[in-house]
Amino acid sequence: MHRMIFVASMLTLAGCGIAPCIDAQFERKPKVIDKKLLFELELKNGLRFSRTMKCERYYDAMCAARGNSWQLREVGSGVSYKRSSLEFTSATKERLELYLPECFELLKRQAPISLKDFDIIKNGERFYYAESHGNLHVFQSGGYKDIPLHQIKLSFSLKLNGKLIK
Repeated sequence: MHRMIFVASMLTLAGCGIAPCIDAQFERKPKVIDKKLLFELELKNGLRFSRTMKCERYYDAMCAARGNSWQLREVGSGVSYKRSSLEFTSATKERLELYLPECFELLKRQAPISLKDFDIIKNGERFYYAESHGNLHVFQSGGYKDIPLHQIKLSFSLKLNGKLIK
């Protein structure tokens, strides 16, 4: 009788780790969200680059005390925190990547998406959005302690599903 009470209490306590681990054993198929996210990047010189993203809801069963839940991720990424990128070549022929926001940011966040949500990757170095002057956008890296400030200045417009991102 005591064993039965012990097992029953362990199964019902969410923080003990047993219930989430049992729950994790049941596979749940991801559910693709029927909304495509089309990013369009147009440089000042007229070159255009685009990337379409699709998101899905998946059951995040980590067998952890925090519990299991449905999360968002890009279809095919395998994890929710992986950011995709839009590769492009600048007017000076540099190969760059525009890091795109995660699916959660794109679909669930209350505030509108802005250029602050995007990063530029150049030769493995991440540049964060700093400011804009019209269509001239400044991204920077470093500039604190003994790390020198590096900047990238790019003239472009960026749209998400036809709507200009500022």
